[in-house]
Amino acid sequence: MLNKEICEICGFDVKATLHIHHIIEQHEIGTNNSDENCVVLCANCHNDHHHGTINVLAVLKSTNGRVVIYEKDGIKNIDINLPRYHKTEKGLRIRK
Repeated sequence: MLNKEICEICGFDVKATLHIHHIIEQHEIGTNNSDENCVVLCANCHNDHHHGTINVLAVLKSTNGRVVIYEKDGIKNIDINLPRYHKTEKGLRIRK
């Protein structure tokens, strides 16, 4: 379930600054508003994402709920390959 109380990157917890970000953009075929395609970001992390400092890669289900996989300054928070997605100039796209 999507936790809308904190930023899933930095943990910032001021609700007024939180945004819902779609990992695969809404206009892409095959995308949706599911918890696996959405991540909660504070305004700073959302801004960093759109300026290329943070790259949200995926949300995976885990025994503790969910894990957001991201790169910050080119370093992944978890070392994992994600074959479902590929990076383009405009962001992540679903691999066909």
